[in-house]
Amino acid sequence: MGLDIVDWIMELESEFGLTIPNEVAGTFETPRRAADYIARRVDPGVWPPDRIEERVLQLTATAFGVSRSQVRLDSRIVQDLGAG
Repeated sequence: MGLDIVDWIMELESEFGLTIPNEVAGTFETPRRAADYIARRVDPGVWPPDRIEERVLQLTATAFGVSRSQVRLDSRIVQDLGAG
């Protein structure tokens, strides 16, 4: 897992107040995988699924230096967004 991906995972952990184990983080091939994992672990009253998805997309764009319009839930982190 590249440093940019590690930084992204740390941002997700900080934003949503949770810890993501390395073995789980390694399965986040798309923002959707991350959003789904997070949605199962946070209070939906605080973080409704649509807010989670949008925030994950924003953090993903920032982490990988792409515009938000380039990032979709099914964008592949390495192949589509150039993370390494």
